[in-house]
Amino acid sequence: MNEARRELFQGECAGELPQREWAKDLTVQEIILRSRPRELEIDDVSGIAWYAIWLTRWAYFSLSDTVVRDRALGLALNIQTAGESTTVFKRKG
Repeated sequence: MNEARRELFQGECAGELPQREWAKDLTVQEIILRSRPRELEIDDVSGIAWYAIWLTRWAYFSLSDTVVRDRALGLALNIQTAGESTTVFKRKG
């Protein structure tokens, strides 16, 4: 997640991020599916890096607000490093 945050920050600073036009009318689920890199798109990366690329892409296209996106990725990272469940919202009862 830190890799995704870093890539997004650097891309924004350099003005190198793509247009979001195609993602306007899609659900988050559709954006996630469309952002998925092809398995062999990047030959020399590990499986973990492949997921980081995918996360970077769909986070960028689904969360247009830079601050909200960075905070969401930071929250997810904190939950992951604390060893908590990946479920953020737990049902009471």
